[in-house]
Amino acid sequence: MKDYTLNEKDKAFYITDLIKNRDGTYSVRFADGNVFKNIEANQDNLNKINQIQEDQAREAVSKYKVFKNNVNHSILGVTASLSTFLIGSSAIAISCFNGVGVPLKIAGVGVITLLGSIPSISKLNRDKSKIKELDKIKYRNQHIRELNSFRDYENSLSGISKDTARKVTYTSNPFSILNIDNYSKGELEYIVSNINVEKEYQFTYKKKKK
Repeated sequence: MKDYTLNEKDKAFYITDLIKNRDGTYSVRFADGNVFKNIEANQDNLNKINQIQEDQAREAVSKYKVFKNNVNHSILGVTASLSTFLIGSSAIAISCFNGVGVPLKIAGVGVITLLGSIPSISKLNRDKSKIKELDKIKYRNQHIRELNSFRDYENSLSGISKDTARKVTYTSNPFSILNIDNYSKGELEYIVSNINVEKEYQFTYKKKKK
């Protein structure tokens, strides 16, 4: 999951990723970049890490407005940077058109302004990706009962990608926060819609040979 910490000191305790290694251990990555290795890959540790991330997700959703405001502030920052660059570019273009030489200093300012806008664009993309994930988590939370019942409905996974269907089918707890990267919000909506259709029409299906 993404890093939803609001201050630096919390990053050392904030779990962002769980990696299962071939040697029967887990590696746990924290928001500050630190990685704890050689954690025994057992159910107790899995449950513990899952609960920690569920608590983190719940806390992040409760502060949704904070992260939404971050997006708005980032948009303003990018707009301001690009506006400054465009104004400078226009001045240079007019000077060239009128046959007036463009001072190297002015041209340099334009380049620096453009390069300076790159970090703000990157920040905007990070902030928007957080909102996208929070929207997915919120939807998952609202429909977790239907999602967890997907095995009871023959065509619940109809319309989603084969890769996502495979991950959902062969994972013991596919909609836990540990698996949040395995599907999109749109795919969750497909699954819930399929379940609702099956509930409505009560189709019967041919029994599969065992």
